[in-house]
Amino acid sequence: MSREAHVRFCESVGVKFPRATRPFDTKAGERVRLLGIDAPEYPKGCLSKRAKDRLGELILGKEVTLDGNEKDRFGRRLSWVSVGNDLSLSIVLAEEGLGVVESTNDERGKLLSDAQTRATETKRGIWSNECTNQKSGCVIKGNYHKGTKERVYHVPGCYNYDQININPNESDRWFCTEAEAEAAGFTKSQDCPGEK
Repeated sequence: MSREAHVRFCESVGVKFPRATRPFDTKAGERVRLLGIDAPEYPKGCLSKRAKDRLGELILGKEVTLDGNEKDRFGRRLSWVSVGNDLSLSIVLAEEGLGVVESTNDERGKLLSDAQTRATETKRGIWSNECTNQKSGCVIKGNYHKGTKERVYHVPGCYNYDQININPNESDRWFCTEAEAEAAGFTKSQDCPGEK
């Protein structure tokens, strides 16, 4: 393995303004997207304005540190972004419930996952009733898998029920009855008792 594989590209830059929730522009005009977090799409996503405003509070007019230099398919720089003494923006947004953690193969992945767990357990941000649209007594979780386009529902007692997070920004839904879930095109999870 080459020595260069272990070198991280870090630099400090000034921030001009956040254009949306996740990408922002540096004073030099470079567009940067936060790694590890998928915030609500501005302006349509639930709490997207709050997430955009919070990002602005954290970075506007400040020097930030960018760790990472890869580009996404839109030409934006993908970076871990921190302010001050290693205040990671992705972790702050995850902990405040203003984004969904994306899987990372980085030591920060566990920190992000823990931050999201705290947000979901305390029902902050997108995990609150403000965004989950859960009606009283409706406990069936309809989960849409983006990659496979599969729609699966989970009832209390299903093996993974407690691990399923409902994110309406990703077409997940709450249902009151199994018949309602099935009518919406969801099938019962194979990990539920009695399913094979």
